[in-house]
Amino acid sequence: MASNSNDVSIPTPYMNVSLDALQASTRQKLSVYLNIERLMNEDGIEPDYNGLAEQIGFSFLEIQNFGRQRDPTTELLNKWLRRPDLSPTVGQLFHYLRVMGREDVMADCKRSIILDIEHYVSQVERRQNDVEALQHHTTSSEFTIFIPHLLISQIFTSHLLISQIFRPLTRYSVMTSAGW
Repeated sequence: MASNSNDVSIPTPYMNVSLDALQASTRQKLSVYLNIERLMNEDGIEPDYNGLAEQIGFSFLEIQNFGRQRDPTTELLNKWLRRPDLSPTVGQLFHYLRVMGREDVMADCKRSIILDIEHYVSQVERRQNDVEALQHHTTSSEFTIFIPHLLISQIFTSHLLISQIFRPLTRYSVMTSAGW
């Protein structure tokens, strides 16, 4: 049952949210609809993962490889996320689904997507608030980070993140201990 396109739109502020916001359950719900291969619609677009991949801009060989996967839609979404040049946003996903005539998918997944976005946005805001609180509660320009020994390798790969968080501080140090 196709819905009116106004019933399946998402709030404008959510249009540019990354597909990273989508939880596993929402991705699975999308897969239930899009993994089933369907015949081309009157516009010559396949209204399944093949058509979505084609609209996104994946090559013929990439699309064939998606079809070899146990869950082609999830594989497609994951690869899309690794390609920022292809604009992996919720707004783009909804645009492509609309072009494919898949208002049914949009209507049935809309609530899950909006809840996922709200959760994602609140998590991002909470992290930003935590960082701001940490920065405001430092009484000097020095700061020490205590890190369990098991996380040392992660810290070296996350040095850029640490330097971004503590940029306002003139000096910070990282201490590790095998005893933690």
